[in-house]
Amino acid sequence: MAQTYNETVAAEVRAEMARQRRSQADLAAGLGWTQAFLSRRLNDDVAFSTDEIERLAGALGIPLSQLVTPAQAATP
Repeated sequence: MAQTYNETVAAEVRAEMARQRRSQADLAAGLGWTQAFLSRRLNDDVAFSTDEIERLAGALGIPLSQLVTPAQAATP
């Protein structure tokens, strides 16, 4: 079964975090979020908002397209 848009965004965020060797706690703190807030989104318990995706891209220092383009391609 194909991944949802949110699942794909979460997977891209987790992959970039791994590449940068950043923990959820570190990334969440940099965004002013709690680790639990970020974890719920990365585990697909709560969908990311557009603003949250934009903030994540900025905090990770990557273009927004790196998160949303794979998600758009994966969504039927």
